[in-house]
Amino acid sequence: MSTQYPRPHVSGRSRVRTGCRTCKVRRVKCDEARPACLKCTSTGRKCEGYGVWGGPGCMQPSFMVSSRLALKPSISVAPVYSLSGHDQTCFSWFRYRTVGKLPGIFRGVFWDDLVLRACCEEPAVLHAAIALGSVHKLGNKRCSMQINDSGFPDDSEKFTLHHYNMAIRHMQPCSLSNGKPSIRIMLITSMVFTCMEFLLGHYRTGEVHLEHGMRLLASLTTPRDSAIDVETLHDAVDVELFGIFETMNLNCFILVGGTLKTYGTWQDFDTYPLSAMFESMTQARKRLDWVLSDTIRLTQHRHVMAMTDSSDAQLPEDWVSHQRRIQTQLASWGSVFKVSRVSLIAQMGFCGHIAYLHLRLFHAMTSIMAATCLDPRGEMAFDIHTNEFVAIIAQSEAFHRTIFATDFTNTRLEHDPNVASFTADRGWIAPLYFTAIKCRVSHIRLQAIRLLRSTVSREGLWDAQVVANVAQEIVRLEESPLCTLAKRSDNLIPNLTDLSREREQPLVPEGRRINQVEVMLPNSASDRIKIRVYRLGERNEPHVFFREQDSDTGNWNDVDVEDV
Repeated sequence: MSTQYPRPHVSGRSRVRTGCRTCKVRRVKCDEARPACLKCTSTGRKCEGYGVWGGPGCMQPSFMVSSRLALKPSISVAPVYSLSGHDQTCFSWFRYRTVGKLPGIFRGVFWDDLVLRACCEEPAVLHAAIALGSVHKLGNKRCSMQINDSGFPDDSEKFTLHHYNMAIRHMQPCSLSNGKPSIRIMLITSMVFTCMEFLLGHYRTGEVHLEHGMRLLASLTTPRDSAIDVETLHDAVDVELFGIFETMNLNCFILVGGTLKTYGTWQDFDTYPLSAMFESMTQARKRLDWVLSDTIRLTQHRHVMAMTDSSDAQLPEDWVSHQRRIQTQLASWGSVFKVSRVSLIAQMGFCGHIAYLHLRLFHAMTSIMAATCLDPRGEMAFDIHTNEFVAIIAQSEAFHRTIFATDFTNTRLEHDPNVASFTADRGWIAPLYFTAIKCRVSHIRLQAIRLLRSTVSREGLWDAQVVANVAQEIVRLEESPLCTLAKRSDNLIPNLTDLSREREQPLVPEGRRINQVEVMLPNSASDRIKIRVYRLGERNEPHVFFREQDSDTGNWNDVDVEDV
């Protein structure tokens, strides 16, 4: 394979790179006035706007109106550059394969529309897309994080690196501008980079891109208490960018904990009241994500208080009142979702039942989190939610069976054994991980780990096998004095009727329970997985310690703080 990568060139006449579409077609300089340029309106022409970067028709009056936002009609999806050879092959793969796989079961405007149109207009996004397409096309050959024997990049890695660097080069002028169009270019490119790094197993680098995007996203809104204020996002493009970054940030925060920031203000549920029925699965999911985001933040606030204040510290009243609002929202969401079930499943076609089970899983997990996040009993509060944990196991098994029973032939989700099982969205890993580390009934949590080990799926930075290893170490740290893990790892809970027998088993005493786990994922094949473990002592004094897994033996060992 040739290692020479000529810079893509424009075929034919020179192209005007800025301005409205009408002026670009006429090849005249646009004055870029908003909402329509004066060059067009003064001559009686219709200004066609500024593509994905703004212009007439891009406004959306409210946030959660429909599952698909009213963007401008898509232009022809053909790169603005004359691509040839391997560049064209990788872009075609990105367009027809990667874009279909990355969103998982919930397709959205970002990948299906916004990114593809940006590829037509912005070189930075185009090069980033080609780089991601090349990595995704190589599949398991490249995504296994194996290091070349020579220690030098091969031709495929050089190709990816070339387009990665070209994307960064084309982003540099954008970084010097504070305008919304430039910020949007950088946001889209950052998300493509994030997915590429996660796909490669460069998790910490992916987190850096994500955090950079979250900071950029804040600049699109009107600051309010240093928060990302959704209410100031009136442009449909900004709303879609917020949605994709919010989802990815939320997915990461559940696993890595304190290394990522969440938003600074509570969601104002009263501003967007629930309707009698959800219009789509995507609308139902967005609403549930709102509640999940606030629940996680409330949990994190309580954890910080537990680690820094005395045990009898008074909870702020706004925390308590917002917990009640969250629980009310969850109950209402469940009722509306149940009423909407038949129509929602029918709308999504072959993915309908999978999406329905997916949202039920996250509703069950969020409900447990919301009920326990401010409970003065701390980790002991989870013991009264055993039925809900068993329900998560049952729903996960149904989710797993439904996926294997669904015929994905000739669909965008058709299985390809040569392509890594990767999606940028979340699936079932988070609820199973939550069950494994928070349910102290041994057979239930071990069944969650078994289900995680039954797949090789990867969801963003969530790798099912890595998460299963972390969860099993947490179980061992809590239960090792009580029982022998190996003797009971193969026993399953077939149904709820066995629950009474399980409750008779000794539960983990309070002093051994782990309050929070933060996972420090590797950035290369040579890195080790590390975890930061928080535990409260008998007098509620906080203890923090670190563990790391030996990649050769699989054993976990203590780590000094200086080595983290």
